[in-house]
Amino acid sequence: MERRELVQILAAVPALAQSGRPHQPRFFTPDEYELLDSLTDALIPTGPGSPGARAANVGYYIDTVLLYAPKQTQQSWREGLGGMRALGLPPERAMEKLASTEAAPSTPVERFFVMFKRMTVEAFCHAEIAQREFFHYKGNHAVREFPGCGG
Repeated sequence: MERRELVQILAAVPALAQSGRPHQPRFFTPDEYELLDSLTDALIPTGPGSPGARAANVGYYIDTVLLYAPKQTQQSWREGLGGMRALGLPPERAMEKLASTEAAPSTPVERFFVMFKRMTVEAFCHAEIAQREFFHYKGNHAVREFPGCGG
């Protein structure tokens, strides 16, 4: 896949995700997608000042990226989600456990968590709802002064 193709695909994700229809996973199986959605929501939950991963359609973003990813990357995600499921923990507890080993991951599921977290945060940051509600982005416009800068 050409870089240009990937940029076009990723540019289309927010518009497609806001269509109002439930997402039908294209890469993940429905069970894998349900697990992914639960895990991303546990990592970035809805709360005061944050729309959360589910509202930001993080699962949709990841599903779309992986649909076009190399086979090796796709296999890593399938195995990683399988490893997370094998932990047998509720999503919130799994995130706590794996985050505690993030600095020095030693098992395949711990190494997957690092990749999973990076992609989840990336997807969240790209979402329009997160930019507005979490980052308080107001759009591109000129400002006359920057109150926090200078004296």
